[in-house]
Amino acid sequence: MAVKPQNNVSKVARRASAVQRKDHARRGFTVWLVRFGIVLLLLIPTYLAIGSYFYIQNRSVTVVETYYTAFDVTGPGGASVCRFDDVESIEEKAALLTLFTALTEHKTAASALPETHQNNVYHIVLYTNTGTSERYRLYCNAASSAVYCVDEAGKIWYTPAESAQEFLNSAYAYELYGASTLPVLTTAATDEVIPTSLSWHYRTQKGTFARRTQIATTAERLVYPIANDIQFYFSVEPSDCEVVIRRGENELYRGKKDGISLSELRQDEVLDFEITASYNLASDSAYYGSAFYAFRMKVVEAASFSLGTLTPTAGDYVLLSCRNVRNVPKLQIESTPALAGKPVVFERNGMAFAAIPTVSAGNYHLTVTYGTISAGFDLTVGEQTGTSVLSPDAETLRGNWQRLLGGDLDALIASYGAEIDYARLTPVAPLASLSDVATVGYGDTVTIASVPFAAEFEYYRMSGSVAALSAGVVRKVGVDEALGNYVVLDHGCGIYTWYGDLSEVRVREGNFIAPGDILGLAGRSGAGFADSDGCILLVTIGKSSVSPAFLRENALVLPAQ
Repeated sequence: MAVKPQNNVSKVARRASAVQRKDHARRGFTVWLVRFGIVLLLLIPTYLAIGSYFYIQNRSVTVVETYYTAFDVTGPGGASVCRFDDVESIEEKAALLTLFTALTEHKTAASALPETHQNNVYHIVLYTNTGTSERYRLYCNAASSAVYCVDEAGKIWYTPAESAQEFLNSAYAYELYGASTLPVLTTAATDEVIPTSLSWHYRTQKGTFARRTQIATTAERLVYPIANDIQFYFSVEPSDCEVVIRRGENELYRGKKDGISLSELRQDEVLDFEITASYNLASDSAYYGSAFYAFRMKVVEAASFSLGTLTPTAGDYVLLSCRNVRNVPKLQIESTPALAGKPVVFERNGMAFAAIPTVSAGNYHLTVTYGTISAGFDLTVGEQTGTSVLSPDAETLRGNWQRLLGGDLDALIASYGAEIDYARLTPVAPLASLSDVATVGYGDTVTIASVPFAAEFEYYRMSGSVAALSAGVVRKVGVDEALGNYVVLDHGCGIYTWYGDLSEVRVREGNFIAPGDILGLAGRSGAGFADSDGCILLVTIGKSSVSPAFLRENALVLPAQ
């Protein structure tokens, strides 16, 4: 009975030992499994790297091709010659892309740019499909078939003749040819008229004609100012030109551009103009084309004229006032019969004036024209009154009186008389008196050696200082056989005073002289009377002598604008 318990204990011990062995084996497996997982995790990046390497090495590679997609060309003058986006046709875009890229390809190296090509440079920008751009400079000469190219790095080469010729004879090389210059139409007021349509072709290097592109035109009838003078000027004279002018529905003129004649223009009225110009093609022509201009002109300054109200006599002058005359050389003054004295035209206070000497008595009709505006005036010049008749004895005279009274004095005045208004002064007071009474007055008849002469001057028996009769500038100091030592003062507005027979001159040319300033001393250097010193006083307007007495009584008064 005692053996049984012992057996039971042994069984329990054996069971416990077996459980223990199983638990130990389980823990060992878990540790091994954890260690294996750690190692596996550490090896994964290596496997991925190795796999990626073999994938990249064995996959097919795709290469992006670079090509030109657009261009921008600027000419020698800095203006755009051609832009890709401005070309409408796909075919033309492709052709131009080929044209411009050909200039930068097929390179033949060059050591330097020749001097003949350095004045005309085109700038070309070529854009690629990858968003990059390449810039080149093209150096050209219309007389040469070579085109030299310089890239951004400064490398120089020239383009083969076939590629260069295609560009040089295209419309995009127009700045190389003077004949490509478009005709410009301007008005008398120097406004440039924009054409409604203009077609222009010019001869190229090859002898063919290229059509000029990029011409500024307008379909709008623009308005330009007109100030009496309807004249048009072409920078390139057309073979034929017709001008049509309308006032509303009424046609006022149809004919050539030269010699346009209209009835009186009215202030602020608007006229319609159409000008058609053609440039014919001949065997030796460098250009041909046609132009059409449709525009309007508004009269903004209609000219008007008025003649002084004084009734002149021989030896006086009349003053013509002209408003809205901006181009003074185009003012025309004609007389029937012709006046002996030529008018002196000058500008003051924003107006134009003409001092017209009335040398001879008679009835005259003056016609004043400025552009298409004209006006007529009847002018009556009376005989001069109150003159003396003098017949001095030869022994009482000295110097060459015959030359003083004859045509030689007229020749001196004509050679030096005021054709241009230099002084820019305006006499504001009558001439002062040189002395109390002149021995010889303007218009007196003086008989020398039985020959009567009409005096065109005043002669004074006097001594001492000779003073300026009005403000002016010393224009001339000289010596003449009849006048002796003389001084000429320019008073402005075409009026000169001459002082002769001086023994001494105390001024120099260019001096500004105030009224009463001393010019010199009376003397005996010219024609005069034997028993005394004297002074010769001569007054001229333009190339004509006038009466000093008239200018003493009538100051030159200019009306305000």
